[in-house]
Amino acid sequence: MHLRVERALNFTITAVVHEHHVEFNGYEIKNIDEPPAYEGPSGELVSDPSQAVKFFHGFVKWDGCSNWMFDENAREVYLHACDRDILRNVVEAMSVCWDWTADLLPTWNA
Repeated sequence: MHLRVERALNFTITAVVHEHHVEFNGYEIKNIDEPPAYEGPSGELVSDPSQAVKFFHGFVKWDGCSNWMFDENAREVYLHACDRDILRNVVEAMSVCWDWTADLLPTWNA
């Protein structure tokens, strides 16, 4: 598993490489301190992303096609954002995943 902390976007992203795609999980950083903290299943702050509630997950295939699901808000399929910067950060975090696939996936051909 690979991990990237995108502090400027308030997201930590994990990646698992498969033969023809890379799976990503995005976790929203909830604090400004180091190390990053994430929301746990009961609303508590946790330091390990694997114990945190995913904000989004998805995958990018070898040909550049991608699929994304949002996990926040109790598995609803909508995204609530209180300002433009939050929307920009979500899109940028997913774009980081897409760009990162080219570095991680040997079969990349997009």
